[in-house]
Amino acid sequence: LKLPFQLPTPGHSHSPFKSGTAKMSGNACRLTQLFGHYALNARASNSFSLAISKRLQLMSSTDNLRKASFEFPLHQNDCHAFSLPMEGQTVHGGVIATVVEDTTTMHLSAGDSRGRKAVTTELNLSYLGVGKVGRTLHIDSTILKVGGVLGVAEAHVKDVKTGKLIAVGRHTMMYIGEDGGASQVRGSMSSVFDV
Repeated sequence: LKLPFQLPTPGHSHSPFKSGTAKMSGNACRLTQLFGHYALNARASNSFSLAISKRLQLMSSTDNLRKASFEFPLHQNDCHAFSLPMEGQTVHGGVIATVVEDTTTMHLSAGDSRGRKAVTTELNLSYLGVGKVGRTLHIDSTILKVGGVLGVAEAHVKDVKTGKLIAVGRHTMMYIGEDGGASQVRGSMSSVFDV
């Protein structure tokens, strides 16, 4: 199934979707829908993920939504504070961590057949290289488990130009709330674990 990524975003001049087409499995509509919600909500709430959401692109979803890929171009404002132009301006690890968390969150939420919201319980990354300003990251997310309470996804982050592996991460999330809650915009999320 191929889906066009020129979906309208009411009230916004920039669509969060890449022009053209991408390969999608039959269940990809959930991921496409959540990706749209992510982009719009990040802009509307001026969230921490605002800068990420403006550039993140959903590229494909395959294997019955078990795998998804995204791309993210690296800009000057992603630089580490101590990065020097003559050294090739490296990207802050926190930017890569946020991209991994945002992509795997959307992927795990879309992979939950009950459509529940989810919160992070663990996120770990191993950095194997550096991202450079002017390059594009390719993020491959794979769902390892979607259970009654927890979901786990793994992400591999590569430089598109060189193919070099930059980071590997694993993200565990706890599903919360009512069935169907992930596709609804709500002011708060609560769980039995709130402090």
